[in-house]
Amino acid sequence: MAGFDARVTLPWGDGDHTFRLALGQLLELQEKTDAGPMDLMVRLRGQRWRVQDLRETIRLGLIGGGKSPAEALVLVRRYVDARPLLESVPVALEIIVAALTMPEDASGGKAAAETETGASPLPPSTDAAPSSGSVPTPSEA
Repeated sequence: MAGFDARVTLPWGDGDHTFRLALGQLLELQEKTDAGPMDLMVRLRGQRWRVQDLRETIRLGLIGGGKSPAEALVLVRRYVDARPLLESVPVALEIIVAALTMPEDASGGKAAAETETGASPLPPSTDAAPSSGSVPTPSEA
């Protein structure tokens, strides 16, 4: 099994972009926002965010996803600073949730938490027993 790397690809700005908050980016984000990752997620979910929460989460996520710092800054100026800030909230939230939770599948799919519904960021349990009368699949046998 490959290691967890918190990578998420989202439609944003001019197309799909890959974001990732690895440990280095999380530490810098914590300094820039004066909030730990869970506190930041709570602020974003509770609509009590600050402008830096949005800008820095997206900027550092772009850098962690492979953009140079200069490229990330250009994109943030174009799609965060020059747009209504509320457009950036769901993007920043998905980036931080991806950094804190495991993806649904090993191929780096969408984060398990449904950020738009406000559901728990914890992945659902996979311990469900097969219903009576059903034929077990090979993975259940």
